[in-house]
Amino acid sequence: MAEWGDSAQTLVRLQRLIVAGRHHRDAAFADTARTRRRLTFALASRGLGAEAMKNKPTGELLLKLALFGAAPVALADSVVMEDILHERTCVPCAVSFWGMRGDTARLQRIIHLGDSVARDPHAKVDRGRITFTLDLDRAYLTLARHDTTEALRQFLALPDSLCHACGWAMLTQAQLLESRGRNPEAAAILDELSVYNDLLGTLAELERGRIAEKLGDKPRARDAYSFVADIWQRGDPAFQVYVSEARAGLKRLNEESSATAIPIRKP
Repeated sequence: MAEWGDSAQTLVRLQRLIVAGRHHRDAAFADTARTRRRLTFALASRGLGAEAMKNKPTGELLLKLALFGAAPVALADSVVMEDILHERTCVPCAVSFWGMRGDTARLQRIIHLGDSVARDPHAKVDRGRITFTLDLDRAYLTLARHDTTEALRQFLALPDSLCHACGWAMLTQAQLLESRGRNPEAAAILDELSVYNDLLGTLAELERGRIAEKLGDKPRARDAYSFVADIWQRGDPAFQVYVSEARAGLKRLNEESSATAIPIRKP
């Protein structure tokens, strides 16, 4: 049900029932911490940030909610930084969230921490992952200086073999390519992302819709806009701006004649 944006919000209702259940025979459901995490994730993915916050979301989920204005930024930052120091979270993900917000102070701190770890000969870390994280961080710092040309070069140079989608750099790459009118390339990058049941996954789907509409691929654009409008239809006010954009896109497309989907060749 993760990709089903029904108005009854069946996924959320089901997760609530599982959390409320007292006599589960299945060990997976008997793990109350796990079932509550699933409920929190389901709430957040449907744009119900206020209720998700009551269930103590993880630091990474807090950052995502903060990105949409659905959680306090200071709280998300403090929790995630603590998680990073104790190796409990995806550092490239945190870098991307801070980069998307233009938080250069946090990005600089990660540079400092990463350089310190990289110089430690006794550190038990993946050197390739550190290099990737620092390169990603520097790309976002370049973007924060509004040097989009160099930032795009840095993003495109990131090796996806080390961390294909973590950090969501691919979404930023697509947005930069779109801003330069390189829409087929942007669409190809977004086609590599297939995680819909996630806040940023839904944002990526909205971006798919924007780009597909520019390319004249109306069926693809309709699918994307419909998904966003359905998933967040009952979401908190912070998410309604995206629902309104998706519905406006559907209105434009429905007023035009239908078109045949065009193939998009990957660069």
